[in-house]
Amino acid sequence: DPKNENRNKEIINEVNPKWVIEESNIKLLKERKNKIDGDYLFFTSGSSGKPKGVIGISKGLKRIVNDQIGKFGIKKNSKVLWGLNSSFDASLSDIFCSLLSGSTLCVCAEPLTKINYLVNFLVEHKVTIADIPPCLLGVVLKKIKGKNHSLKTIVFGGEVAKKKDLKEWKKEGVAILNCYGPTEASICASVNKVGKNGKS
Repeated sequence: DPKNENRNKEIINEVNPKWVIEESNIKLLKERKNKIDGDYLFFTSGSSGKPKGVIGISKGLKRIVNDQIGKFGIKKNSKVLWGLNSSFDASLSDIFCSLLSGSTLCVCAEPLTKINYLVNFLVEHKVTIADIPPCLLGVVLKKIKGKNHSLKTIVFGGEVAKKKDLKEWKKEGVAILNCYGPTEASICASVNKVGKNGKS
């Protein structure tokens, strides 16, 4: 994350790497590919004290993504929001669910916390599936209500959502999926559909 120097330093101190991949040495990674056991490295959020590095393999990622494509109802004509920071492992879900399903990946250029921008983006790009943090569900709903949006599915995870927000989204005819999974489980370990009563 180029904007967060402290987090970058914590990560580099935790890993103590022999070298750091930068644009200037990306060629070396290609040469060493067959010597590396993992395919990608992500860090946990640090909610337990400090971020921890987790090496993932593409086999696990492929299984999760294929499962999510089905559970999220992603079709070739779907439009999937990518608004999560790329340093967050759940962004892999948004990116690869779209790419592997042949649907459209709608890349949001601004942080999701810029609510007016986000709502306009969702409407203008006719986004059908969006991963929205629970703390933003209520305010996004207030701003999008009455607009001609195309949302069919909202995915959330990482923290508890307010029951009233979930009920209101259900009234909008939007399917709500509650996802959870530690980074170690290739993004997601469970997916539960939220019912009309706001429970999953």
